[in-house]
Amino acid sequence: MNKIVKTSLFKNVRNKLDIFVFVLNEFTYPEITEHSDKTQEVYNKIHQYIVTEKHFLDKNITMNIIVRQCNVGKKLLNKVLRLKDDVAFHGYINKQRVIYASTLLLDPSNKLIEVVASESCFNNSRTFVRNFKAVYHMTPSEFRRSHWIERISEALWIKEVLILLINSSSIGQKRFCPKVASICLLHALFLLACFLFLLFLCIRDK
Repeated sequence: MNKIVKTSLFKNVRNKLDIFVFVLNEFTYPEITEHSDKTQEVYNKIHQYIVTEKHFLDKNITMNIIVRQCNVGKKLLNKVLRLKDDVAFHGYINKQRVIYASTLLLDPSNKLIEVVASESCFNNSRTFVRNFKAVYHMTPSEFRRSHWIERISEALWIKEVLILLINSSSIGQKRFCPKVASICLLHALFLLACFLFLLFLCIRDK
C-alpha cells in the first residue's frame, strides 16, 4: 500500500515538474540565437527524437508529443527549428519525410509514386508532390529521372574514355583490334538500352 502511495506521489510530482519545465521554456527561456549552446542543445534533442529514432514516420506524431518527449515549450521548439532549418514544426516533419522519400525513389525496385508517398507517411500523392517540390524544386518523377540520367551518363562517359584508351593503345602499336572495339560498342549499346528503359519507367510515374 505504501509503495502504491509513494509511486502515485512520485508521478504527481513528476507531472508537476514537467508542467513547470514547459511553462519555464514557454515564457522565460534565455535569449536564443542561431549559434548559441542552448539552441544547439534543444535542436539535438529534437533531431534525435524525430530523425534518428525515425518518429517522423509516425502518422500520429504531434507537437504535443515532441514537447513532452524533449521537455521544451512549443514556442521554443518552433523558434529553434526556424533558426536551424528555416521551418516550423510541421515543415520540419514534412522535410524529413521528403528526404526519406528521396531514398525510396532511388531504390532499384522503382516503386510507384503513390507507394513512395504512402511509405513516407503522406496522406496522398498530391500532398507528397507538393512537399517534395518545396524541398528539391522538382517533382519526384523528375528527381528520379535526373538521378538515373546522371548515373548512366557517367557510365557512358567512362565507356567512351575506355574506348579512346584502347584505340590509342592500338594505334600506338600500329594495329587495330576490331574485336575489342566491337565489345566496347556492345557495352555502349547495352547502356543506351538501359538508359531508354529507365526513362520509360520514370515517365510512367507522370
